[in-house]
Amino acid sequence: MDSPAQVVPAAADTIDQRAHVDDEIANALAEPQDSGNTRCMLRARQRIAEKRREQFELDCLREALGHRFFPAQAKPAKPPRCFDITITYNGCWWKVEIPEIRGITKTRRREDVEMSAREHIAVAIYARIAEVAIRVVDAS
Repeated sequence: MDSPAQVVPAAADTIDQRAHVDDEIANALAEPQDSGNTRCMLRARQRIAEKRREQFELDCLREALGHRFFPAQAKPAKPPRCFDITITYNGCWWKVEIPEIRGITKTRRREDVEMSAREHIAVAIYARIAEVAIRVVDAS
């Protein structure tokens, strides 16, 4: 079992990694975006979504380390904002509709629907993935 002294450097590493990812997201958002170039905009949104997923994974790791080794200091996470989604299967794709933000995304596998929807919402509302929850209201 790791001692708390061994865990502190690991927690510090996740904090540094998280700060680096935050900087990368800020840089991606600050890049000049040509509104006429749809392909460029899609690539920028994909880069931001990937970085948001990294953020989410680092946050989960930090939270797990905190709960495991410092339970008395663990603070409750901010309650997530909940969005209703509708999913439908179209051939080989799952279409995910998010009426609250008028968003649509798609994924190939059913088990990827939640993360895909959360990523799409997080990018659209400029939030962390951990701050977004979803509820499937209709699945067909």
